[in-house]
Amino acid sequence: MLLVNVMNKKIFFVLVLVSIVFSLVVFKIYKSKKESDYTYYLVQVGAFKSYDNLSTLSKKYENYIVREEDGLFKLFIGVTKSKEVYDKIIRMYSLTSSNYKKILRLNNRDFDRYITKLDELIKIASNQNETDTLVKEGLKELNKVLDNNKKK
Repeated sequence: MLLVNVMNKKIFFVLVLVSIVFSLVVFKIYKSKKESDYTYYLVQVGAFKSYDNLSTLSKKYENYIVREEDGLFKLFIGVTKSKEVYDKIIRMYSLTSSNYKKILRLNNRDFDRYITKLDELIKIASNQNETDTLVKEGLKELNKVLDNNKKK
């Protein structure tokens, strides 16, 4: 009888241990899904090996950011989550037909909320000045987030 009690305690202990491990795995999967990356579309209008080459094109734009990626200086003129806003930025700002839609994924809930609000405002912006201000703010915030991510 004593042997059965000891065996039951061992089985119970193993079952508790397996349950804890299983719960941790499920929680980790849930957390990773909950904090998944958000998708953004960046309007890229150029990529250059030297900053000097880029500066000629950048003079044509009022609102832009430059990021160095993969050994190239890339010029971005907009950031959005919305296809409608992306198309509006292309219509309003693109001076060439050679635009590139860069897909960017970030895990930053605050930035996501900010860009979502900007997108809604850009959609209803009634003039070029309003849109310019909103696009500029989005780019400025994107630059901050990317700089912070780079430091981590």
